[in-house]
Amino acid sequence: TISNLYSQSGWIQQNSGTNQNLYDIEFINDKTGWAVGDAGVVIKTTDGGMNWINIANPSPMLNPNLWSVAPVDSNIVYITSGKDLIIRTNNGGLNWSILNFCPNCNSAMTGVYFLNKDTGWFLGTNKVFRTYDGGITLDSFYAPWFTNFDIYFKDINNGIFCGSGRVFKSTDGGMNWYDTNVPTIGVFYEFRKLAVANNNVWVTGSGNPPVYRSTDFCETWEVTDTIRNTGIIGLGFIN
Repeated sequence: TISNLYSQSGWIQQNSGTNQNLYDIEFINDKTGWAVGDAGVVIKTTDGGMNWINIANPSPMLNPNLWSVAPVDSNIVYITSGKDLIIRTNNGGLNWSILNFCPNCNSAMTGVYFLNKDTGWFLGTNKVFRTYDGGITLDSFYAPWFTNFDIYFKDINNGIFCGSGRVFKSTDGGMNWYDTNVPTIGVFYEFRKLAVANNNVWVTGSGNPPVYRSTDFCETWEVTDTIRNTGIIGLGFIN
């Protein structure tokens, strides 16, 4: 039976305290982590996920979908949402500042990645914002794709982002991007999350794709076909 195909040993179910869909979860260590989702839900744990603290909706919008969270340390956390919203807390969620907001826009900020407390990138609809001062100043660059999801930089120059059927790469800090040509053969799978370990990168997603892997930081790709038909939204590797 299907239940015998996958081992459950070592996994302990955690109660998030919410019945809303959660779209991103990030930890800064083995104890402290954050998750965000529908209806403005922000939750935080300081005991490895055993208990979750609800943070009041930090968005200026009523019940927004919060797409991505990036905790830099125990105090500084960034969250993105629709209407190109970017918000930040400097005190662990007690107070929030709006760094960017476009109430009349139909676009969204769906991804965020920070190298340190000052240097980071925000991924949106046809755009990438870069900051060197913790989000106070945002440099805007054109991203050659419209449905984008996740972004990662391994250093100040070299970064990648994924979207529907595509992974793009930059070697100049996000100013310019080129298609890395994941061999999807014209099918637009939703690559929602990047998994990165050193120069190794993996993507997969909805729509029954295989897992695509690069060992040279997205210069070339190979296809693995080991876990199809699973509808994976996210994946991660530590090495």
